[in-house]
Amino acid sequence: DGELVLPEFLGLLVRVSFYRLNPEYGEVTMEHQSELLPVPQCLRRALDESVLPTARRDDAATFRADVMTLPGVRGALYEMRGKLQRWFSEIAVANGETGDGEPRVTMEAWISALKLLQGIGTFCCERTSDMVGDERAGDMLRCRLSLPQAKAAFVEAQQETGQKEDDITLDFDELLECIARCGADKYRAVEQIKMGEKVGAMVANILGDLNEEQVITKATYITAERFTPAAAPPKGVSPEAHREWLMTWEMLQLSALPGFPLWEKDVHDVLAGNLESLQSIFRAYAAASLEGSASEMDMEEFHDFVIDVGLETKLQTNKAADPAVYTFDQMKDQFTRADKSGKGMAGPAANSELVLYEFLNVI
Repeated sequence: DGELVLPEFLGLLVRVSFYRLNPEYGEVTMEHQSELLPVPQCLRRALDESVLPTARRDDAATFRADVMTLPGVRGALYEMRGKLQRWFSEIAVANGETGDGEPRVTMEAWISALKLLQGIGTFCCERTSDMVGDERAGDMLRCRLSLPQAKAAFVEAQQETGQKEDDITLDFDELLECIARCGADKYRAVEQIKMGEKVGAMVANILGDLNEEQVITKATYITAERFTPAAAPPKGVSPEAHREWLMTWEMLQLSALPGFPLWEKDVHDVLAGNLESLQSIFRAYAAASLEGSASEMDMEEFHDFVIDVGLETKLQTNKAADPAVYTFDQMKDQFTRADKSGKGMAGPAANSELVLYEFLNVI
């Protein structure tokens, strides 16, 4: 009849447990496993690793006692109680009132409202991060609320059960519990969202304040605080020199390097601590042109600098493999990028010469 009773469900669970760990059973050849895992082992693994830790329980009273009393859950519902009351009144009035005159919402009205809000289904978005190269960024995060889950939450939230199907209705307080149950189910797979936030997210979905993708992005976004240099000059540095350094620092464009901006302060401190030497080095190599300018460094002057200090690298990390090399030809790309970093549409055209902050960009 398209539905399972308990013995049929248990039999299905045993069979699925076997086939999920022996997916090639029954085929002529098994390419990905050498032997079959026995049925009891498959069942134990399915129960221990998947079913028992994550499956929902028939826990109407437990949820009411343990979850509905959490400060975060109570706060999320209390904060938006007025708006939820108005929303409840709209769908309750539209479906009539019970004999005792108290507004109630039917399951049909509840499901219709969720469908109208497009709150039923599976929703996906990628995790994002302030940090460049963050391995956690790009992880696909999912939340879902199915029709059976929404219906089960409605039934379990009913504190005074009726005698027939038409009697399955919820008053306002019961509907709040239904919303909380749906929030717990919907955002169950997003570990970064705490229970109170899950309930608040479901409320935001219902009221149209946030959609599912916005909820997940807000809750899982990985932030990294940017470094702000001190406005006052350090000891031994004149205010004029410090102002000039701050202007130079602001023009550096390092945001494409891995780990940015976590290391921003460290790089700032290294450059600031060696600024006089780096300025002197820049002037020495930039003065090689016929015009004798010490304010811009061209490619040939940069080449001399690379050769003199030995920046070309041969890195042998695996004796069985050829060494990794980083040559001047590869550094030319960084020269070109730095030459364009403060020029182009936002400033003067790139001119194949580096000023000080562009030189520091290359370094």
